[in-house]
Amino acid sequence: MKLASNKRSLLRTATFLVAVLASALLAGCVGKPGDIYGDYYYDGYMVDANFSLGGFPIGTIYSNTYYQIQPGTYTVTYTLEDGYGYYYPAYYVSSYCYNNPGDSACAAYYYSTTYTCSENPGKLFGVNGADKQFDLYLSYTGLQTFGSMQARGPAPHLGTTTISRNGLLVTVTNRIEHLAPGQSIGGENIVGKSKN
Repeated sequence: MKLASNKRSLLRTATFLVAVLASALLAGCVGKPGDIYGDYYYDGYMVDANFSLGGFPIGTIYSNTYYQIQPGTYTVTYTLEDGYGYYYPAYYVSSYCYNNPGDSACAAYYYSTTYTCSENPGKLFGVNGADKQFDLYLSYTGLQTFGSMQARGPAPHLGTTTISRNGLLVTVTNRIEHLAPGQSIGGENIVGKSKN
């Protein structure tokens, strides 16, 4: 009896060790996540003082060029000018700016958006996740991702949009904000931003 009990105990211990070893081997065989590459382009002319593009390299970056982006949630702020003196998003939310093209005070309105991108995870047996790419479109009507662009309408695309393309999920949220006199985007002198 005692010999059979020892054999069962030894068999259970061996089974447990094999399961732990197999789990460790499988966990070590998971491939690397795929890389994410993003680019951006925009309508009209960018108002540089209001432009901030989170997730992209700091310094000089160029539109229509792909850069490696880490998975995460990032903030983008921007104001556009169309070449005729209209500033966006002010054109949509301020009757004064709609009726007074060229007034630089209208550049105080800006899109404050966030976007989130997630990586393509690796797979078992050392298979790496596929690399993915996305395009941000800083339009007159708000930040959009490639594939979610809609015809320009009479109002900005506010709220949250999600698009999945080739397994890459990108979620965008658009808001419109307004700078008070003396405020700037990204500066330490911002005490608060008022929404309009």
